[in-house]
Amino acid sequence: MKVHHIGIWTPNIGAAGEFCRNVLGLEKEREYEAPAEIMQAIFGTEEPCKIQVYGGSEVRVEIFDAAGQTKSGINHFSLSVGDKKGFCAQAKAKGAEVIEVWREDHPVYFIKGLDGVLIEIKD
Repeated sequence: MKVHHIGIWTPNIGAAGEFCRNVLGLEKEREYEAPAEIMQAIFGTEEPCKIQVYGGSEVRVEIFDAAGQTKSGINHFSLSVGDKKGFCAQAKAKGAEVIEVWREDHPVYFIKGLDGVLIEIKD
């Protein structure tokens, strides 16, 4: 089983999209507007919503424009990148905040981005 995508509310869709491209290395696949009826039925909001979809070889992120709303973020999601230490070094060099914590005898890495959402980075 693989994660298909993660949906994220953001008050700044431009900055979130830039983070997806520049730090995570994802490509923008499409942008569309979900009608108010769909947003109401699924998310309980009454306005249409601009959504940008970014993807890579095995991951997809949907960014929901929450400008003017109180919604923002999710708890965290995890990405498998092959070389977590190298990936985190590159992300840090590009301005991302990298958090390293030790669990038992090994480091666990998170990148703080997408409006404060924590992204766990795994090999």
